Amino acid sequence: MAAHSCLSLICNILLKRFQVLKAEKRENGIPLVVDDTATCLRQGNGLDTPGLFRISADTNAVGVLADLYNENVKVVLSVDDPHMCANLFKKFFRDLRDPLLTFELYTCFIAQFDSKNKLDEDSYVEQFQALVRQLPKENQIVLKFLLDFLAEVAEHSSEYVAH
Repeated sequence: MAAHSCLSLICNILLKRFQVLKAEKRENGIPLVVDDTATCLRQGNGLDTPGLFRISADTNAVGVLADLYNENVKVVLSVDDPHMCANLFKKFFRDLRDPLLTFELYTCFIAQFDSKNKLDEDSYVEQFQALVRQLPKENQIVLKFLLDFLAEVAEHSSEYVAH
């Protein structure tokens, strides 16, 4: 009986961890953890940090922060540890129960990427946009935010690329 209740507790904790897209969101539809981590990385010199998304942070601390967000606890992230923010940002997307591009549309996205060399640029973009419009609205909003943010990251990354 004790083992069953322990397993039940663990399952409940894990389920809460993976219900991230249903977590509290900003008015713009962006999940709080995504918005907070991106904001934290934009502050100070976070986006200029070498190895920002390659270097690991303390995984236990990242897990605790994720749990706090999943419990809708107010979290104040430190701009002094950009790797922690970057790891938490990645964890959000890695832990989604259904990926941002969804399991249902996965093969369509792969086929679209494979068709890049077979189509003119306008047709490719039109087909890609049509595919994105098939995603749930909340996924479209988060995808746009993610792509805009990654473009910002890319603008800052050239300073650290080996020449």
